[in-house]
Amino acid sequence: MNKTSKVSIAPVTPDDVVGMQEVFYQGWLATYPNAEHGITVDDIEDRYKDRQSEEKLRTRREQVANPPEGQTTLIARKDGKVVGVCRVTKHADRNQLYAIYVLPEYHSQGIGTAMWNAAQEYTDPTKHTIVEVATYNTNAIKFYEGLGFVDTGKRMSDPKFTMKSGAIIPEMEMRREATT
Repeated sequence: MNKTSKVSIAPVTPDDVVGMQEVFYQGWLATYPNAEHGITVDDIEDRYKDRQSEEKLRTRREQVANPPEGQTTLIARKDGKVVGVCRVTKHADRNQLYAIYVLPEYHSQGIGTAMWNAAQEYTDPTKHTIVEVATYNTNAIKFYEGLGFVDTGKRMSDPKFTMKSGAIIPEMEMRREATT
């Protein structure tokens, strides 16, 4: 891997879906297995078992081509390879950062920060931004704190994050105040 090559960040296109799916899968594998919370590698493997099926790719391409109003997904590309994904949505009352994932072998190269900086062009600077992060994902928590997010104290368990084993990824809310 060439650490000096430039990273480009751009809105996702249907042609980026295979790479995007791989970033999500590798990110989840590296982040979410946790013995204390009963989340296993098998849970993650099960969640992503169909990630490259024609049906899943077709669905993702359709979602990319027709995102919900206010939603923007960006990809980071290095040496032609999709290495990161960031998704934000501008709501009437707030901005929501849904994801920043970077392939594990590309961590600590400034890619996540660069994606956040680019994503802010698609948010409303007069509104605060919320991100939900796994309570045990200390690397992400530190990363978001570095971007100016603070823990709001809110904790939740979203049923959409129920694993095959029945475990649910516990989450916390972090907030970054409006910049203007």
